[in-house]
Amino acid sequence: FILASLIQDEATASVYIRLQFPSTIIRHTLEENGESLTRNESDELRDFWLVYVFSIILFVSTMTSSSYLMQSVVEERETRMIEIILSSVRPLRLLSGKVIAMGSLGILQIVVWLGTAVFLGTLAVDNLELFNNFEIRPYSLIISLIYFLGAFLMIGAGSAAIGAITGNLRDASQLLTVIVLPSVAPLWLLAVIAEDPNGTVARVLSLIPITAPLTIVMRATITDIPIIELILSFVSVVLGSLFFIWIASRLFRVGVLLSGSSIPVRQAIRYIFERNPLVIETKNNE
Repeated sequence: FILASLIQDEATASVYIRLQFPSTIIRHTLEENGESLTRNESDELRDFWLVYVFSIILFVSTMTSSSYLMQSVVEERETRMIEIILSSVRPLRLLSGKVIAMGSLGILQIVVWLGTAVFLGTLAVDNLELFNNFEIRPYSLIISLIYFLGAFLMIGAGSAAIGAITGNLRDASQLLTVIVLPSVAPLWLLAVIAEDPNGTVARVLSLIPITAPLTIVMRATITDIPIIELILSFVSVVLGSLFFIWIASRLFRVGVLLSGSSIPVRQAIRYIFERNPLVIETKNNE
């Protein structure tokens, strides 16, 4: 109404229509195989929201499960329940059981949330123009579940290690940010990855173990990832998971025996690389 009032005496009908309904910007890009890929603003906005939803589901599920794992370790140390448990099971088996249990809970959580997202997305197709040609591929769902396992093994093992060396939940939560901040780095670059999922930034983040799970899920949501990049990324995540589990097992053996007390970070790093940290801790106590 305001636009019509301002230009009614000065603009022709064609100018009024152009102002009322601006032209849609369409960007033409070429793929590596030379084929043209045409994308408009609606496609980019839809891809942005798809990437955002999938990445948030993965991140929240991983953080929730890892936080529960860390909290259980801290509470068992504070109440000295861990000493009773260790009288009948080895520390490494206890750690493995906790990681498997919380990982299973996280998988169930992510399946429920992804199922809900697919259902709501199906409804959105019929009601929102933005989601025309909307499609969630099974490929994306499978990738999300696989990389959730890798993300949880790294962050979950790290959370258990932090819980084992801290004396209370407050200190544990502060140390957890050391693991969380690098893992959410792809979210800070969400717009860059959504705009160019096969660009340099996305590819580099896909090869770093701590950032690979979230980056791969974001990329797989809107494009096909080259198989060689998937293999390299998966190998890096597996190696990173094994490294985190190794660190957690080293610290877990020492930390759970020091109920109610915290281990300084420098001393914890020393325990990681010592051949027999239990002997060192015994000498320190003496």
